[in-house]
Parts: sequence; structure tokens; C-alpha cells
Amino acid sequence: MASPQLQNLMKRYGVTTMKDLRVAVAKEYSEMFLDPGEKPFRPSDMDGTIDEMLEAEYQRIEGGAYDN
Repeated sequence: MASPQLQNLMKRYGVTTMKDLRVAVAKEYSEMFLDPGEKPFRPSDMDGTIDEMLEAEYQRIEGGAYDN
């Protein structure tokens, strides 16, 4: 079973697998940070970025961002 952080990220990106999460993050980061014509980020290179996103998600959870 995936951690709460990973579940939140997958829900945010509308995906159900790590493979799809890597693809979604690579696409988003390519659109955000690259100019048209530049080589897009590869999904296989997104693990470090996803680790940082998971840490940030952990901090949001611990900080009560999802408390009602």
C-alpha cells in the first residue's frame, strides 16, 4: 500500500501507478521549465523530483494542511 504522501500525489495528478506519475511530472516540468523546442524531461529522470515532492507532501500532512 502506498504512503499517504504518495496517495495524495497520485490523486493530484490523476494517476494510479508510479510509471504514470513519472510521466505526468515529466510532462508538467517540461511545460513549466523548458522553452518550446527543447528536449523534454524524461520520466525515468523524475525520481529525485518525486522524492522532493513526497517530502513536501509529508510536511503538509504533518503541518495539518489536510486537517478539517
